[in-house]
Formats: sequence, C-alpha cells, structure tokens
Amino acid sequence: MSVKTYTYCGPESLHSLIGQVMASLGYVGGRESRDVGAAITLRDDGSHLYVGCTFTEDGQSWSSEIGLLSKDDPRKLVKDCLIHWHQRFTGHGPGPWGTLIGVRPTKLVHHLFDQGLDERGAEKVLTDDYDVADKTAKDLVAMASLQRPYVTDRGRKIALYVGIPYCPSHCLYCSFPSRLIGGEGEDGLTAFRDAMLRDFDDLADLCRDYGLDVTSLYVGGGTPTCLPPWVLKPLMERLARNFPSVREWTVEAGRPDTAEEGVLTMLKDCGVNRISVNPQTMQQHLLDALGRRHSVDDIYTMYETCRKVGFSVINMDFIAGLPGQTVGDMQENMEIVCKLHPENVTIHTLALKNGHLYSITTCGKKFRWLT
Repeated sequence: MSVKTYTYCGPESLHSLIGQVMASLGYVGGRESRDVGAAITLRDDGSHLYVGCTFTEDGQSWSSEIGLLSKDDPRKLVKDCLIHWHQRFTGHGPGPWGTLIGVRPTKLVHHLFDQGLDERGAEKVLTDDYDVADKTAKDLVAMASLQRPYVTDRGRKIALYVGIPYCPSHCLYCSFPSRLIGGEGEDGLTAFRDAMLRDFDDLADLCRDYGLDVTSLYVGGGTPTCLPPWVLKPLMERLARNFPSVREWTVEAGRPDTAEEGVLTMLKDCGVNRISVNPQTMQQHLLDALGRRHSVDDIYTMYETCRKVGFSVINMDFIAGLPGQTVGDMQENMEIVCKLHPENVTIHTLALKNGHLYSITTCGKKFRWLT
C-alpha cells in the first residue's frame, strides 16, 4: 500500500487540525517533501483566512482556494473545505461518517446533549452539519445514550488524559496527529515542556477549586517515551506532585525503540504503576510494513525489562486486521500473549474510514475483548 504525504504552510496553531483532517483522508506527514500528494496553505491577511490546497495523483493535479468571510469557527470551516475538496478531486461522495474526524465521535454527541438537545435533535445536527449518514447518526446517538449515565454520574472523581504528540516515525495505521521527534529542535521541546508544566499546574488549581479528585491518569500519544529525559522526567515529576491521589497511572511506553531500562525505571520511580507495551503485531514483516522501527526480539526484551523494573500491571496492545495480516498471524499473537501473561490486553480492530486506516480501540481485562 502506497503512503500519500502532504505538506502544510500556515499558522502553527492549526497544524494539528490539518494533521487530523489529512490523516482522515489517507495522508501522512506535514513536512515531508517526497511524493507529495497534497499541499495545504493557510494565510491570514487580517480580515480573511484564505484556505488553499492542491491535490496530486498519477500526474493529475487539482487546486482550489477560498477566503473565509467568518473567522468565528475557523477549525470547522477549514476542515469542511478540505474534506469537500478532496471529495471533488476523487469523485467520491461523503462516506457514512461525513466530515467527522478523529476516533471518538460520540464525544460530539455528548456535547450536543449537554446543550439540551434530545436524541432526534442530535441526529439532525449530525446529518445536517456533518453529512453523517442517517443510520450512522442513529447508531452514534444510541451509543451515546447508553454511555450517558457513566459520563454524567461520576461524582467528584475524574480521570486525566495527557497527550504527547511526538513519535519517532509515522505508523501506517495511525490517525493521531503527531510530530516527528527527530525534526524538533531543543527550543521547541523546551517550549512544549514548559507549556505542559503550566497546564498541569492550572489543572491542579481547577481540581482544587471544584473539589475534583484525579484518581486515574493516562499519559498517551504519540509516543511519550520518545521524549528526551530532560523533557519527560520533569513532566512525570510534576504530575506526581500535582495529583497525589492517583490510584492507576498508565504510560504508553509503546515502542521498544524508545523505552530503555533507564526510562522505565524513571517512570516507576515517579509513581507509574501500569505500563503499556504496544507491539501491535509480532510478525517482523508486518512491523516493517507499518513503519515500526524495532524488531520482534526488542518487544520481548522490553517486556522482560518491565517485569524487572517492577510495574504491577503490564498492558499489551495488538491490532487485528492489518494489511497483509492473516488469521494465523493473529492466532500467533494471542498464543504469545498467553505465554507472556500480561495483566491487561487491548485489541484494536482496524477500520477503513474515508480511505484511511484507523485503529479502533476495544479494551478488555485479562484476555477479554469486545467486538
């Protein structure tokens, strides 16, 4: 499967949005110049935000530009422009998900419920404003309705997610916005670290003001452990200091090429008690095809190191339905899991959405997974 890339020139504040949109359309990158399939430009002259794009495939190009009269909601307008332009370029109409992007579409439905809309009203917003197919809209609203009691009746205990948008390389299946750590300079990483530390302090103040107790903490990504120690360690120490009531603290150590024993020991010393080892698959040819820069042996070594360091819970992530993956491959993955005995296993099922591969998470406790 060929990988399409894109370039982006515009405000840094909208870079992550562009990454999300382009990932939903099947493009990766953001700064790469090889085999560019799309070039996105955003410029602001003070009164208008101009959005431009050029899509290229098989030597054929298609370009468009528009000046947005309203800048009240630029993120949605930019997203809608790019998605609709891509549909014109490819000749494909909107899929069942319309212009929704990301991996938690029910979150939008909960926001609609928070605004006072009932199920019928939420469905109408999904179909009218986001081009979601009728059946998909009904399914999303029905799912959100089932989730609603768990979303609204948590008392004063909350879970905190910390996203680290850096990776050592782009994986084929991933739709999350991320930057390549190798392309980030020391000044950029310093600014990121300091901004995160300020956010952690602000969150701690908010929790105190509203009487909220953070009992679960999850540091994901991206790949958190790809950060250099002088960035990662202060972040972990500040989280430990600001949220001392955490009972379960997970870090996605994910890729073995980023999780040496010294890094894992530092995480354990800071209070992390649940570590996530994310091989995704245990076949080397599939790892290579996905753009993973580690070997199967590296996964075993990292798992053994996690046991040695003393994490009380080890989670392992796998993806079912990878390009070229067979039933035999997945059976081998599960046989390996049964031999290693991690406390948790997460199975992701791969979905093709708007022409792009997404890994959709279904979690389970100890060899149990949902479909």
